Amino acid sequence: MEQQQRGRGRARGRARGPPTQATGAVPRPGPQPAPPQGAWASGAPGAAPQPQAAPSAWGPKMQVQQQHQIRAPAPQPQPTHQGRATLRTGGDGRSPGAAAEIAGAVVGAGGDTAAMHSGRGAIRGRRTLTELATYYRTKPQGIQSKQGSYGRPVKLRSNYFRMEKMTNWCLYQSRVDFSPNEDRTPVRKKLLRTALKDILPVYVFDGTVLYASRRLHPEPFEVFVDSEVEGETAIVPNWRMEVWPGYLTSIRQHEDAILMCCEITNKFMRTDTVLHLLNECLQEDRAQYKRIFQSRVIGTIVLTDYNNRTYHIDDVDWDSTPGSSFKRNDGSSITYANYFRERYNVNVTDRQQPMLVSKTKPREIRAGMPEIVYLVPELCRLTGLTAAQRANFQLMKALSEHTRVGPASRIDKLQKFSQRLRNNEKIMTELRTWDMQLARDLVEFDARVLLVESIVCGGGVQYGAGDQVNWTKDVRNKKQFAEGSMEEWAIITPQRLRQSADKFAQTLNKCAQGMQWSLPRPKMFELRDDRPGPYLEMLDMVIAKHNPTLIMCVVSNNKADRYSAIKKKCCVDKAVPSQVVVARSLESKDAMSIATKIAIQMNCKIGGAPWTLQIPISNIMIVGFDVCHDPQNKSKSHGALVASLDKQITRYYSTTSSHSSGEEISNDFALNIVKACKTYQKKNGRLPEKILIYRDGVGDGQIPYIKEHEVENIKRVLKEKLYGDNLKLCFVVVSKRINTRFFKGEQNPDPGTVVDSCVTLPERYDFFIVSQCVRQGTVAPTSYNVIEDNMGLSPDHLQRLTYKLTHMYFNWSGTVRVPAPCQYAHKLAFLVSQNLQRSPNPALDTLLYYL
Repeated sequence: MEQQQRGRGRARGRARGPPTQATGAVPRPGPQPAPPQGAWASGAPGAAPQPQAAPSAWGPKMQVQQQHQIRAPAPQPQPTHQGRATLRTGGDGRSPGAAAEIAGAVVGAGGDTAAMHSGRGAIRGRRTLTELATYYRTKPQGIQSKQGSYGRPVKLRSNYFRMEKMTNWCLYQSRVDFSPNEDRTPVRKKLLRTALKDILPVYVFDGTVLYASRRLHPEPFEVFVDSEVEGETAIVPNWRMEVWPGYLTSIRQHEDAILMCCEITNKFMRTDTVLHLLNECLQEDRAQYKRIFQSRVIGTIVLTDYNNRTYHIDDVDWDSTPGSSFKRNDGSSITYANYFRERYNVNVTDRQQPMLVSKTKPREIRAGMPEIVYLVPELCRLTGLTAAQRANFQLMKALSEHTRVGPASRIDKLQKFSQRLRNNEKIMTELRTWDMQLARDLVEFDARVLLVESIVCGGGVQYGAGDQVNWTKDVRNKKQFAEGSMEEWAIITPQRLRQSADKFAQTLNKCAQGMQWSLPRPKMFELRDDRPGPYLEMLDMVIAKHNPTLIMCVVSNNKADRYSAIKKKCCVDKAVPSQVVVARSLESKDAMSIATKIAIQMNCKIGGAPWTLQIPISNIMIVGFDVCHDPQNKSKSHGALVASLDKQITRYYSTTSSHSSGEEISNDFALNIVKACKTYQKKNGRLPEKILIYRDGVGDGQIPYIKEHEVENIKRVLKEKLYGDNLKLCFVVVSKRINTRFFKGEQNPDPGTVVDSCVTLPERYDFFIVSQCVRQGTVAPTSYNVIEDNMGLSPDHLQRLTYKLTHMYFNWSGTVRVPAPCQYAHKLAFLVSQNLQRSPNPALDTLLYYL
């Protein structure tokens, strides 16, 4: 696999097409005749889609012979570095070519930067590249150093290459448009490379924007190009799936150098189309197929092979078909089917399938694309994995052979990537022309490994977490740190599973005895069948007559509707902790291990705790916050807040709030923290002296909003309602989806490894922690970005406390990727969004009922 990139680029195994007016992104049609009444209206399945040629790993294999005219506007007379120009090379100038328009501006350090103006297409405020490249600063005021010193020193490498030599001159920025429209980025790049071969040997072009070290002359400037484009094929088929491997790269300023991050990435592509999915829904339920199809397709990402672009599906238009017409820019009308045949030479075989609707991104709208695009299901390939596919163990095992890359293999692939760059003379010539040079080897730096933590169980007994931070064997025969009072509990089971449920209850009792927890014999209640209705009736009866501390429901399988019904009854309508156990777990070969985990969960759900750690800070409330989207209503999300209530970090207050996708959630966040502080005060007799917030579910693009609105609102509300000027607050953004990887030699780094130099960012108070030990693949660190801090903890103390908290998630006797309050918040938000769709009963607020 070979890949060449210029500038700040990226690669995901394929190239995206540029935003153009006609890229298979068909505009919303105007008034049109009523769609034909056919298979979809009557509920009959449509015709089978026409077989398509297998695409390559980087895009569909195709040949194109086109002439292109490229018009590049260069600077106009008044704003010295802005204007229009036209470029003409190649061809005879008489062919009906394609017009490409470029709005230009200079953005550079050095050169005539004083002449830049604030007109359209130029830079505002006459700023140089140095000013423009300044990243958003999140480091709190007063923080002098973010580096700690505690722990054992260790040498690490990371998936970064140092930029050893950088250029320093002025760049001219231009926008390029093609006519006729060409939406495949690789084709655009090749056409421009051919056109500017002898005119502009050094430039950067991403498919839309052109950066060059000099202006294009004469003005105007046009070029006609004849070009043949052919793709490459590298397919890995499996289970009607393809794994598209690639590299993802990015370059930015880090602590003391500019580094290029290079990460191995994969994209899962399914060989079935959206039309296949529609037919499956039709066969599943002819009466409800529209609702089923919409629930499965809306929100998904599809790929259109004819232009190698991806689209987010926002709706389904059942009134439009490929036979419907829409108006072109010139005012003429054409059907969707004829448009795709004329534009891309692809035939639509089923003329009565509904059309998919995709909303265009704002940046693409600014580039000239319509706000709404229509897509043909038959021409759209599904991407990603469904819940059923993720639950297929054999499929996931097969895919993991391609996606789980160990440290040694990952390092080898990265070094081969570096070697291919150096062995490609075109790339090296281009780097030398730009006066740039990348290091040969991965960056190496000093890091630290925190000491192994001690687990504290009942009676103050301590034992080490171990080098692999897994204490499952110890927890089975140690007294739990705190025991919940289980006065009476019940098991509801289908009649045919009664015997297995009895046997499992005995196994639970045995496990509880090993942990020195008194678990009484449960009362058994049988059901005539396992539909949701009988469970709800029995739950009402058991709660009304027996008022049990906890109810366990044995179910035959993991059907979502039954699980949701049980949880709504116990978590919303009533306030009874519940435990749902699938039948296959009752007689599993690992029944003893499963029973141990369930016994721990049951104890936690009624107020107990299996273990704790030594927490050296007193009177601190640690908060976790996360958000999950409602699958039934894409415009709605649920945020969950979980806050500690005791010094040992074993008791928690939790609450949730719902909001629409466009609504600011900071108000609810702040008010929920006030509720948590008052609950803490009620339990401890005083407000928490310090508040440490771990905020998950935030992308880099959302950090400015989080810092400027959410954090400020939290500070304002807490000061007005509780603290005045005595508020001590630390706000940390937690990021799991990052591309940074670390290596100790050719192995994964040890759990507890902390990195706070070299690959961190100078404008942030940030650090990485590797908290887990993985047996397969490369361990992924977690990034922590402190955006507000007047709490007074040193970097060492904050890093150590953060690592301690990764030991405190009671669903797993080992470490997790994020601090436990964050993981609890995710668990609660997931339960509410997936199953409850409403706020839980407040009577459960101080219990971990969602484990």
